[in-house]
Amino acid sequence: MTRHPRRGALPLLVLVAGLAVALSGCATAAEPEPQPSVDPPAASTAPTSVADPLESVTTVVVRPQGLDLVDDGGTAVATLSYDDEAAAIVETLSTVFGSDARVEEYPGACCEAGRVTNYLWDGFRVIDDHMGHFSDDEERTWIDDDGPDVRDMNVRVAADSAAVGGVALIAGDGFAIGDDLDALEGRVDHPGGPDWVQIPLETGPELGAEVIEGTPNAYSVIVQVNGPGAEPHLVAPVNLGALTL
Repeated sequence: MTRHPRRGALPLLVLVAGLAVALSGCATAAEPEPQPSVDPPAASTAPTSVADPLESVTTVVVRPQGLDLVDDGGTAVATLSYDDEAAAIVETLSTVFGSDARVEEYPGACCEAGRVTNYLWDGFRVIDDHMGHFSDDEERTWIDDDGPDVRDMNVRVAADSAAVGGVALIAGDGFAIGDDLDALEGRVDHPGGPDWVQIPLETGPELGAEVIEGTPNAYSVIVQVNGPGAEPHLVAPVNLGALTL
């Protein structure tokens, strides 16, 4: 009897092998890679306000050619020159003193004195004279010239108190209004007589040759008393060697 090959087993083996491969592929499939964590954005911080250094000034020191603005630790926060623009000086001092200046205009009196603008706080003032001339008509009014002040430094300052609010006013040697004038030496003759007092406290560098013999041609901080019974003032810049008050 002839035997024929068994054909039914082969397809079954192929099916089993294919199923095994499929299962093997499922078992070895790569797992998804972990995603890097993302930090949340940092919270924005509100900007901090920076205090104006001028608000730390506790003392204004009157010097021959300018003002030193000094804090409680003795550091000069800023320095103002008397040749600075009057508006800039007044704006800075308004911050230091914590109040705006009162403004007074003096139109001038022909032909004795020209126009002057005074900026005043209680105890201190900035005096701005103006270059110019009086008109030739009958009214003789003051006419400003378009140019810098060439007679002297641009402004003058005067203190008649030891402080403006909580800000002290002193000369470079420490003198303040209210201190004993009799303890001061170096009085300079005044054309008004012995009851008109001018005493230099600090004198800056010489500006040139002497004009008045024996008196430096230089700017000074002075104590000034304008006549009998008048209150003393701390005034600068004053050149006692080139003019008299």
